[in-house]
Amino acid sequence: MSTRNGHDNPTEADTMDAAVLGRYLSQDDPVVWIGRRTLLLATLACALYLLLAVAIPNSPGAWYPYVAWAFPDLAAFEAYIQEFLVVDLATRLNRLMLITYMALFTAMWWVYFQSKLQVSNGQSHPYPQLEVQTLRRLLGFTSVHWDESAVNNAELVASYRNKGTAGMQVLAILIAVSLLIFDEIGDIWGSDKAASLWQHDILWAGMLAAAMAFVCFVLCVDAFDTMFNQFRTHNVRNVLVNYFYRYTINPRYIATASLLVSMVLLLAFYSEVLSAFAIGCIVIFGYGFWFPDIRAACQPFFDTPPGKPRYRHRGKLATAILLAPFVWQIVVIAWSAHA
Repeated sequence: MSTRNGHDNPTEADTMDAAVLGRYLSQDDPVVWIGRRTLLLATLACALYLLLAVAIPNSPGAWYPYVAWAFPDLAAFEAYIQEFLVVDLATRLNRLMLITYMALFTAMWWVYFQSKLQVSNGQSHPYPQLEVQTLRRLLGFTSVHWDESAVNNAELVASYRNKGTAGMQVLAILIAVSLLIFDEIGDIWGSDKAASLWQHDILWAGMLAAAMAFVCFVLCVDAFDTMFNQFRTHNVRNVLVNYFYRYTINPRYIATASLLVSMVLLLAFYSEVLSAFAIGCIVIFGYGFWFPDIRAACQPFFDTPPGKPRYRHRGKLATAILLAPFVWQIVVIAWSAHA
């Protein structure tokens, strides 16, 4: 790996910066890992849905022995199927598309969380985690805020508290959003608009996601508030402020993902197509932030950046992800018209 910083004789600091950035650039391209997990999750989820929406309604007698404990007779089971499982072809196809997009969203966060980098005393500890270019890994390599050894530092404590002040203001808004979604789903339950097993499951999942987001956001606010206590000594203050700030890292990510899930599931209750489009927007616009590609920005540090360039057709892939729900809808309408 050759390094530079605008001149032919890089300093020791330049070399260290290049080493840190080069380590990140040497990580795997997240597109491959997200694609593999999307395929796995989509296959399993679509198979389960086809079992419930196609296989069981087409052969209720063959499946009744497995659920006989829940229904008094076969006629009751068939009535339940007709009321909650049977839908038209267009709806079935749209739900398969939404399931695929939910698999993409889940796979993205799966890869993101599995890329966690633990840092202690300046040394990374190997875990069975993905070596993928993600924001978590980038900050683990470059940020002292993520370094467990950087505790006895008054300047860092001030930085933690400043971030905590800004964080509490943002979290207050997000807490209100999670409560609004929770309340909206509650109103739908109260109006008996949910007429199928799919809609019931969508609402239950959305309500649980909104509740999880609310709880995690509240815990983060409490942790940030704890950072502003007057501690007995500066050393104790430095240790505890570092601890409570770092505590909020995972809950904030989990709450963010849960809030996004609750939003798209609420939208899915009204339209699978619009929900899939919303997921596509989250994935496309969030990808650049959660999986930063800093190769071009690192050019001042390298003659030849290490690692392989990221997938170069991301623009075309993004366009396909955004437009696919509407193209799919046109195909579904045309197919249903001739079915």
